[in-house]
Amino acid sequence: MVMMDVLPWIMFIPASLCCLIFHRLFWRSITRERHLEDYIVYLLLSDRIRSKHKQDLEQLIQKTDIENADQLHRYAHKAIENMAEILAKGDPSSAMTSSMFGAHSIILRVKRGEHVN
Repeated sequence: MVMMDVLPWIMFIPASLCCLIFHRLFWRSITRERHLEDYIVYLLLSDRIRSKHKQDLEQLIQKTDIENADQLHRYAHKAIENMAEILAKGDPSSAMTSSMFGAHSIILRVKRGEHVN
């Protein structure tokens, strides 16, 4: 009889942990996707940011010791994700420097016909 009282808890705890892990991974994936989308807006609409990040990526690729094309591709992809993440966080002392706000601002400025630098 005691086993029947414990059985729901034995099933509930692992199921709850699986749900929490799934939620965390799902949220991380959505956040990463959003940061990459905002980063693309910056790259397409801001020549200054595009040229700076292009230069940074080229230097990073040239400095690495990786020779395998597949590994180099994964390395570059991870670097791009990191650049998007850094741009998304922006300057901690100023929330408006985040790409999450900045992408909206750039799009609105283009809509108004303003020059985006």
